[in-house]
Parts: sequence; C-alpha cells; structure tokens
Amino acid sequence: MTGRTRAAAGILTAPASVSMLMAGALPAHAGELSGPVVPMVSGKVQGADRGEVHRFRGIPYAAPPVGERRWQPPQPASSWTGTRDATKAGPACLQPEAPDMPKGAPQSEDCLTLEVTTPARPGEGRPVMVWVPGGGFITGAGSIYDPARPATTGDPNGAGTTTWPRLGAADRAIEFAPGAVRPINMKTAHHCGLWF
Repeated sequence: MTGRTRAAAGILTAPASVSMLMAGALPAHAGELSGPVVPMVSGKVQGADRGEVHRFRGIPYAAPPVGERRWQPPQPASSWTGTRDATKAGPACLQPEAPDMPKGAPQSEDCLTLEVTTPARPGEGRPVMVWVPGGGFITGAGSIYDPARPATTGDPNGAGTTTWPRLGAADRAIEFAPGAVRPINMKTAHHCGLWF
C-alpha cells in the first residue's frame, strides 16, 4: 500500500464510521453508563444522550501521528474491543495560546479525533456537515464548537461532525517530509493535501 493509498484509507474510514453513527443508536444495557451505543468499523462507541441529539466525542479517525508516524500520511485508527467511552472530547492538537481556546484545555500530538452530533431520532442517509475548526490550521479544536444547533435547527435529519486536524508545524512542515504528498495547487501547499 503506498503512502497516498494509506492516507486515503485513513481519511475515508471516518465518513463510513459517521454514517454508522447516523443510522441510529442502540440503547445501552442495564448497569452500564446511559447513552446510545453504536457499532463502528473500529469497534463500538457509547455517546451521550443530550435530549434532541446524540453526541459522540473523542472518536479516533487515524492512528496517533507520533514517533515514526509524526511526519507521515495518516494511518487507519486501531480497532478496539468492548465499548469505547465517546462522551468526552479528545485533546486539542498542540498549538500556541489563542483567544478562541479555553485556557488549560488538554493538548496532545495524539489528537486526531472527531465528534459526531446527530438527531436522537433514528434515520438513515442523513446529510452530514463536516466542520474543520477555524484558526488557519494554527489554532482551534472541534470541542469549542457546539454542533447541536445545526443538527436540530438546520435540516431536521442532518448531522454535524467536527474534526481535529494537525495544526501549526505538524500541518505545515509535513510537506517537506520524505514521501510527502505534493499539492497540485501551490497556493494551498501549506495544507499538503489536508493530512488530518
């Protein structure tokens, strides 16, 4: 598998997982945390019931970009057994202090996660809004946005997804890594094909 193929595989598994979350959640079993449980490609996740919406947070969409993977295309997330707690946001990617980020918010290189917010009522084939946080790929995190409003006030069947992309040097320096994907349009070179 080439670097480009692995990168595409890592990014493309996230939408497949999101569609499974939108198909409808199964109720949690008695004695467990309450909240919807959904089977995904990597394993089951348990989210939170927020009234009109179900929210699933901190779901890895790629392997942690650390060590030998730091300057490489994303690799698929590892599978897990059991049910993963998806009620808390993953850490923000490493970044400088910024006015839009809460002070003391957890940060880590292991930050390639996403959140999915979907209407609580069952449904299939829903449209999905994918939100990449603002901040010019230098600052930001999906956790500072609340996708519940678009999921309940926009398309009544729609779902919202926020991502945590690589930021700062981890985003911009990657284009110089050996074997890096080269952008077609040099105006967008600093995003290097959006390796999340």
